[in-house]
Amino acid sequence: MVVRITTAAVLIAVVLAVLILGSVWVYAAIAVILGAALIEYWNLTRAMAAPAPLWLLFPLSFALLLRDRLPLWADVGFLLAAATVLGLGTLVFVRDWRASLTRWALAVGGSLYLAYT
Repeated sequence: MVVRITTAAVLIAVVLAVLILGSVWVYAAIAVILGAALIEYWNLTRAMAAPAPLWLLFPLSFALLLRDRLPLWADVGFLLAAATVLGLGTLVFVRDWRASLTRWALAVGGSLYLAYT
């Protein structure tokens, strides 16, 4: 609990400093905060014995965060379609495929929740 309170205090100070500095720094600060939130989310899914795949969770989250800076053809629909095809297509070939759909859903759902809030 102390770690979370300390992290929150530091992040509040960082966010206030970044908001004063300007737009590029706002994206950088939000990316750092998103990274911390993703690590916490991944630890929660790992505790449920169905960890979200990191190779899908992190890139999709950061792509959704930077969706306004991506090329026009890489809209949200394209990102979600790519996450579906690549994610489910790859998870079919893992050793224990019984939890593959759950792990994929945790990665995509977590990415959508954390990148849009």
